[in-house]
Amino acid sequence: MENGGEADLFLTADAVNLILAKKRGLLSQVDSETLKNAIPAKFRDNEDYWFGLTKRARILVYNKESVDPKELSTYEDLANEKWKGKILVRSSTSPYNRSLIAFMIAKNGFEKTKEWVSGIVSNMARKPSGGDTDQIYAVAAGEGNVAIVNSYYFARILSSENKKNITEKLGAFFPSDGVMVNISGAAVTKNAKHRENAIALLEFFVSKQAQELYAKKNQEYPIVEGIETSDVLKSWGNYLQSTLPISELEKHLFEAVMIADEYLTIGDVENITKLANQYLEEKVENSHVLKNKIVINLFFEDSTRTLASFEIAAKSLGANVITLPIKSSSINKGEDLKDMIKTLNAMNPDYMIIRHKSSGIINTLAKHVNCSLINAGDGSSEHPTQALADYLVIISHKKQIKNLKIVICGDILHSRVARSNIRLLKMFGAKISLVAPPALMCKHFSEVDSLHYSLTEGIKDADVIMLLRLQKERMNNNSSEKEYFHLYGLDAQKLSHAKPDAIVMHPGPINRGIEISNDIADCVILQQVKFGLATRKAVLHYLINV
Repeated sequence: MENGGEADLFLTADAVNLILAKKRGLLSQVDSETLKNAIPAKFRDNEDYWFGLTKRARILVYNKESVDPKELSTYEDLANEKWKGKILVRSSTSPYNRSLIAFMIAKNGFEKTKEWVSGIVSNMARKPSGGDTDQIYAVAAGEGNVAIVNSYYFARILSSENKKNITEKLGAFFPSDGVMVNISGAAVTKNAKHRENAIALLEFFVSKQAQELYAKKNQEYPIVEGIETSDVLKSWGNYLQSTLPISELEKHLFEAVMIADEYLTIGDVENITKLANQYLEEKVENSHVLKNKIVINLFFEDSTRTLASFEIAAKSLGANVITLPIKSSSINKGEDLKDMIKTLNAMNPDYMIIRHKSSGIINTLAKHVNCSLINAGDGSSEHPTQALADYLVIISHKKQIKNLKIVICGDILHSRVARSNIRLLKMFGAKISLVAPPALMCKHFSEVDSLHYSLTEGIKDADVIMLLRLQKERMNNNSSEKEYFHLYGLDAQKLSHAKPDAIVMHPGPINRGIEISNDIADCVILQQVKFGLATRKAVLHYLINV
């Protein structure tokens, strides 16, 4: 469909996909009184690009043995500590979850929703995997107590005669303050060659005959009023629906994507890693997956490795790449950064890749774009693609992360690399130790296993040593470089305290004779650069369908 394919009608199971297709210019407007009269306004696009066909409630399925339904109340309550280790959800990349997050942002605002998602992540019974049906089966098996799922998945299981051993263990709960109602839907494509036939089929989908089929065969709530629902849906009775129009999700979708992506699941990381390995082995079938895509690089801080690798990655995948020279841009004429981003967004790029000195700026800018926004490093906050590349390097040497002793040494306080690596590596069960001078240590990482102010003590029995650059551009005082190397610079003698097969890493650029001595400075650092390129190819590729 994106490349002018043969599809006349776009059918999808979630509002997010309809919203994204509209934003990418893939759909055409349809002026149909039949559709407008049949479909309530809140379940169709306000500009007539897409139309809901069925409704599905985002409900809670619970285990009757372990949960009293009186304990359940709202979506918000699932972030309460009482549910720790009890919640089951599918991957954060699922459009169902992104729709729910957008709904929560519309309801409660960005910051409260971010806190809510963090609470849900903390309360997960296991890593997200599988679809909604898998979550339901997992609740029945006692792997978790409560799952967030679409109503029709559970209704289909309940309607099956041979699933009674599962369904008798489970109950359905509709959040008490208003249930998020999503849609399946359809739209006529921009390049439809049989447009009139496509519109006729779309109109058939809202006929009494089709709506009854949706209701009885797929256990969906009809989009058209007055259509009888299935016996299972009747047994659930009436419930309080949110009044939020589906089109409102569009305003918050990219904030939702940003929040969801901040909590990359293990599955997401493994999928990106698998793709990166395919690029390393030159096994990717379509190496020009970004053909006709536009990528804008915006680097407000100096960069060699990250900028070059993103540019090479995008060009090698077939994209049109614009690296904006910041020093000659309108920023130097006093233009506000948000206005600049809005201006570039109006040119309809597919990706913006941004590096900036301000921590958290990516979150702020994400609210003003409708393309994929990639964080190439923001202040001392995050550097996610570097962490993904480092993960790939470690896996190539150690095969798994669990129980590895990984020591991060150096300027912890100012390091975005440290923050991203700590978060990612702890997801896979690493034991993280930090080594730094007191003035450069950050004590606020709850995930860290130990803090050390002595390098030789900290790297004892280490499997991986990750050195960090002394970031003088983020520091106000002039520390002694000689003294730093004496106490915290790694040389062969100090390295002997680690395991014999320990690997030494550094994100670069290296300050030789400050963080690391010449005799060990080459270690796996160039491998990190090579794997960084493959990782950034994989990220760009992966985001096509996210």
